[in-house]
Amino acid sequence: MATLPEIIYYCIPFWLLIITVYGWATGYRISYFWNEVYETTFCFPALKRLLLMSGNPFVKASNITRKGVKLDRKSYNFNHTFPLIILVILSVLIIAIQLVGVQLGVWPALNENSKGAIFWLVYNIFLIAVAILSTIDQPVRRTVDRFPMRTACKIKVGDQVLSGHTQNLSESGAKVLLTTPNISFDTLAAKIKFLEYDFSVEAKIIYLPTKENNKLEISLQFEQLSLEQERKLVEILYTEMTLWKQRKQPGSFDSFLAMMASLIQARPLLKRY
Repeated sequence: MATLPEIIYYCIPFWLLIITVYGWATGYRISYFWNEVYETTFCFPALKRLLLMSGNPFVKASNITRKGVKLDRKSYNFNHTFPLIILVILSVLIIAIQLVGVQLGVWPALNENSKGAIFWLVYNIFLIAVAILSTIDQPVRRTVDRFPMRTACKIKVGDQVLSGHTQNLSESGAKVLLTTPNISFDTLAAKIKFLEYDFSVEAKIIYLPTKENNKLEISLQFEQLSLEQERKLVEILYTEMTLWKQRKQPGSFDSFLAMMASLIQARPLLKRY
């Protein structure tokens, strides 16, 4: 077992080098820390599947997940995370027994080897706790994905013609940031025209701006789409090369801070969606 000074002088510099090279080699598309969380989350389910396939190589490898399904509430798969919960409890108990025993004089004072072991136990508790939180599935109210696409548009609502641009777009709807002041809605029926594509669809306003909202955003749900209109939307969403330009990805330090925030705030557990 390495001592704490050995971990600080030898292990941590090498560890930081791995984190840096890992991000650089993948074009910062994959985070070292989130990858550890991913591997921790699927460790026991993968091990269970491996043992099952070792006994019967022709068994069904995995179940296909359903696509386009809405979830109205949070869901949590206790069976997959039960071993992780046991590991966290055991790790916390080990640290607590060791520290309490030292304070009561039952155990000898912590030496460098004990400090090194506690360091890795705390790190593993942190990773496992984030992995457990990541398994809480949040409500999914959209059956299709929305893409962050900005394009100029005009929206006709009754006798009004509103100007703005999309903030995101999908095959079934869009969120539009309006630039027209002094807006009042007498009807929810609308018609949106995408100026850059000379393309119009009927829509229904499903979210209106409120007084508390500084930005005048409205959400639209497309209605009565013809086959030709559906094809045009697919063409706009999936064939525009500018949409797929590489974006700046969060670095390893940003990912680590995000993990710390997710653990401290317990957002997947406490936030209402």
